[in-house]
Amino acid sequence: MNGIDLLKKIKELHSQVKVIILTQFDEPALIVHLVALGADGFLLKESSPDELEKAIVTVIQDGQYFTELVHETLALNVGKNGERLAQLDISPREFQVANLLKDELGTNEIAEKLGLAPSTISSYRKSLLDKTKSKNVTELVKLLFTTGLVTTN
Repeated sequence: MNGIDLLKKIKELHSQVKVIILTQFDEPALIVHLVALGADGFLLKESSPDELEKAIVTVIQDGQYFTELVHETLALNVGKNGERLAQLDISPREFQVANLLKDELGTNEIAEKLGLAPSTISSYRKSLLDKTKSKNVTELVKLLFTTGLVTTN
């Protein structure tokens, strides 16, 4: 089970349980997606132990802890896409692949960039097509831009 699935399950079974996301992924669409799913805090793995401790204490006392990155991202994106993003159920790695697909990179280029096998990238692409019910990559990328899952850099 990945972190997104775990967050969903926790919030489904025990909505009062507080969840702080600790991730290496800082894509804006992922941040919006996780908050839409009910994350109570969000930190990057590069955060200091002091910041992690501060986040835990703040979530316990105040209910939520979000860094400036999250606040800025939410200010720019919430309202436009939050509910739709939560429904698409895209994993962090799928976010990475989607962002590289929108840059018109091929399977081998994406595989090299992410240090994965081309067959793995093909699996992620197929999963994205299935989850979004897109007929092809062009339709997928159009949908991803429309929903805000990917943006121009």
